[in-house]
Amino acid sequence: MNSKVQALIFTMAATVLLAPSVLISAEDKMEAWRQKPLAEVTKAAGSGDADALAALGMIYWEGRQVPKDLKKGFEYTLKAAAKGQPKAMNVAGVCLANGYGAAPDLEKAVAWYRKSADAGYAPAMFNLAKVYMEGIGTTPDPKTAAEWLRRASEGGDSDAQMLLAGCYMKGRGVLADAREAARWYEKAANAGNEKAQNDLGMMYLEGNGVVQNVQTGVDWLKRAAGQGNVNSQYNLGVIYEIGKGVKADTVEALKWYMISANNSDPQAVEDKQRLSAIMKPENIQLAAAQARQFAEKREEPKNQP
Repeated sequence: MNSKVQALIFTMAATVLLAPSVLISAEDKMEAWRQKPLAEVTKAAGSGDADALAALGMIYWEGRQVPKDLKKGFEYTLKAAAKGQPKAMNVAGVCLANGYGAAPDLEKAVAWYRKSADAGYAPAMFNLAKVYMEGIGTTPDPKTAAEWLRRASEGGDSDAQMLLAGCYMKGRGVLADAREAARWYEKAANAGNEKAQNDLGMMYLEGNGVVQNVQTGVDWLKRAAGQGNVNSQYNLGVIYEIGKGVKADTVEALKWYMISANNSDPQAVEDKQRLSAIMKPENIQLAAAQARQFAEKREEPKNQP
């Protein structure tokens, strides 16, 4: 058996400066304006309403009801930020960090992140954590990064919870603690974070930081795989091929390798070819049919609430 197939995959989070939004009261108000007619939003913004200004910035940034215009989006966002609108302060930081509608300026970006974070906005805390963790425009400071991740995590940001769990796994900025890592992975996983679902599944499979429970581990991997997580899809292929805590099943293994390969995982492509070479044609066809069913189910339109 190819030794590579035994290398189960934990998630490695990429650097992202804009975290998914965590709804707080100020953001709810901004979102309400964002759904209103452009003329009404523009009028309120002209009167200096911070939430309307923030909404108008997002409208121009996204090109909703108007041609997309990053420069105008930044201008309105900056006006809202100057009035203390929490999300706008964070978005202003994102614009300045990445050059979206404004000249890149990391020093100003970090200043806006901090103002937003001090106002209690969890995604800004996450962004500050990334700045210190990666040393973006500053000296890396894992301890400060971990503290901001903790604050963002306690504010409900699942991306922050995911990264904080990783800090506890690696002892980066905090003392290594697998049980604490599992606790934060579980919070993020329950919030729907597919990367955390993969890593929590792996911890249950291995009994790392939790009481070993193979079925729970497989269940978490399947939840992540159902959301399109390529690592989980590949991991399931490995688990079913080698019989890691489950009954070995080459058809099920090949199905998951096919699914992962279709999502551009190069190792899955290699293992799909390797396993197909030693399987009966009818079993390959069965695995392919199951992989198609999985893809079709994921593509089914969801009912609108």
